[in-house]
Amino acid sequence: MDKNYDMDDLDPVCKADMLADCQAFMMVNAHDLEDSDIDLDRAGHCFWLNRNGHGSGFWDEDTIENLYRKKLDHASKAYGEVNLYVGDDGKIYS
Repeated sequence: MDKNYDMDDLDPVCKADMLADCQAFMMVNAHDLEDSDIDLDRAGHCFWLNRNGHGSGFWDEDTIENLYRKKLDHASKAYGEVNLYVGDDGKIYS
């Protein structure tokens, strides 16, 4: 999808849902994110990978301690999986 689509192609409701999930994750886990010293852009990417069970994410971040890897991985999974698809109108939905 990265090759053919960008943020402008997200359905507004899908985009709002994604942003709300990220904001909630960041608020609930602010202390662990801050203590882990992970870059917030990278944390968002890891959150997506972990919540969707991609076998990658916080666990692959060599710069953060194992304690935070485990806590942030567990916290991500609580948000459940999200699958994206392209609708007939060319917009991305979840």
